[in-house]
Amino acid sequence: MAKIGLNRLGSVGTLTYKEGDNKKVDYQIESKDGELTKDAETYLEAKRTFKIPESNEEDDYREDVAIPTDELTYFELALSTLYAETGIKVEW
Repeated sequence: MAKIGLNRLGSVGTLTYKEGDNKKVDYQIESKDGELTKDAETYLEAKRTFKIPESNEEDDYREDVAIPTDELTYFELALSTLYAETGIKVEW
């Protein structure tokens, strides 16, 4: 189980997640800011394209289309782009 902080313009929260049944990710966001929670949940539950490296070559990757909660790898990749897409900082 992992617990990380979330922060957007002084509004804070925590996100707790773990790999659940069938490799799906179970997560919970705790925050007094309903907008922060809604924006994070919307981002983490939307289908997106992930570029997964196949080697150390610059252009050698595959594109997987998945919902971040489908697998821990996708979930953590989505967390790494959460700030760029929503303005919510992830405090690892």
